[in-house]
Amino acid sequence: MREKLLLMEDKLAKMEKRKSVSMTQEMQSKMEAVEKQLTLLRTERTNGHNDNVNTKIAQKMQLLERQLKEMAAQKIVVNDPETVALRTHISKLEESIVHAER
Repeated sequence: MREKLLLMEDKLAKMEKRKSVSMTQEMQSKMEAVEKQLTLLRTERTNGHNDNVNTKIAQKMQLLERQLKEMAAQKIVVNDPETVALRTHISKLEESIVHAER
């Protein structure tokens, strides 16, 4: 039983790592897209628009900068149904082992 538990914990660790890397890459792609939008808006702001347009550009830039900060601060947590089910199964197996040892 303990060997099965160790194998399942190893499987869970590998699964979480794989999914975490994937989620991190996805977040980085989204952040790069936001940074590109910011760059475009910075360029657009220097094109000599009237004050009303420049104000709207500045507001949009503030929103994007806030979004970028929030994305950077976000923790990557693997919490999909597959890993939750495996964690639950591991917990039940641990409980069974503890109960059997009593």
